[in-house]
Amino acid sequence: MKKLKMMKLGMFALTMLLAGTAFAQSSKLKSAVKDDFVTISGGRLDPYMIMKTEVPQWMYKEVMGDNPSKWKNNNNPAENMGVYNAIAFCNKLSMMMGLTPVYTVKGTTNPSHWGTLPKKEDEDWKKIKVNKDANGFRFPTSEEWVYAAREGTKESSYDYSGSNDPDKVAWYYSNSVIDRTRQPHNVGKKSPNALGIYDMSGNVAEFVHGDTDYTKFMMNGGNYDLTESNVKAKAAGSVWTFGGIGGSFDRDNYGIRLVRTVTESNSSSGGSDGGEADLLLYTGDSMRVSVSGGTKWKSSDKSVVTVNSQGKVVAVGAGTAILKSNKGQTLTVMVEGDDDDWDDEDW
Repeated sequence: MKKLKMMKLGMFALTMLLAGTAFAQSSKLKSAVKDDFVTISGGRLDPYMIMKTEVPQWMYKEVMGDNPSKWKNNNNPAENMGVYNAIAFCNKLSMMMGLTPVYTVKGTTNPSHWGTLPKKEDEDWKKIKVNKDANGFRFPTSEEWVYAAREGTKESSYDYSGSNDPDKVAWYYSNSVIDRTRQPHNVGKKSPNALGIYDMSGNVAEFVHGDTDYTKFMMNGGNYDLTESNVKAKAAGSVWTFGGIGGSFDRDNYGIRLVRTVTESNSSSGGSDGGEADLLLYTGDSMRVSVSGGTKWKSSDKSVVTVNSQGKVVAVGAGTAILKSNKGQTLTVMVEGDDDDWDDEDW
């Protein structure tokens, strides 16, 4: 790896490196996205990939830059973020991995352009568009979630996801106490169900889409504060709407389990088809950009990456853009922060 130059651009630093090397999110995040999913096919549902565990706090923080969870622990499920922040997380992670984001709000899939995420029901967000055929990350539908909880069957032989004994597979009212307080626990510490999926009967409840209306959001699954009778796999699918369960928009027993639609590009490996582009930018204060001498670029969004008539990048701003070169390279550029202009002589 040959570092060429470092420049400060307001809220973020720009490091230029020789093309051909991928710089992205941490290896831990990349590994989780690639390996922590199982593919489910069969029945009347289209094939999909579902995350083995609920999204842990370290992952949410790496993508979003903060951790709103009440019960702070890197390996606990992320919670207390609200459905809008959870949707932003899905799209940001998709962009980091070079995948097509699923959710469109205010005419864009880029969460950086959504403005301040609302803390209560919002008219613009009622118009959300969901591209269920995109290869990025999303919530499962309620039916996808239930099918996974029932181990890929229509009717499970177990009362809970993977067992008739809730203590083996779930954190719930009777076993979730730490220091005399019921609370979530590290993801994936109980036994999985037959598909290798953890915590579906209890830890935190999980956002899901309505089966026929993807713009309707619900909650499925047990959580650490529910009684034994309320965390059964056969009871999955309880409806949640804004101001519904508990009368709260975000709660410390609501979390995220990711799903991806199986496409031609990701079906062979069962893992992520992202993360191997020439360039991927992770969130935070810095970005790394691959460049090579003599390369000419074209930008998909000039408000994010401005390219001059010679094909050189001359300005960057907040957002996400795709760069394509005259040498056949495709780079995904994600920038967070205030717009900062700079002269092409810096290159």
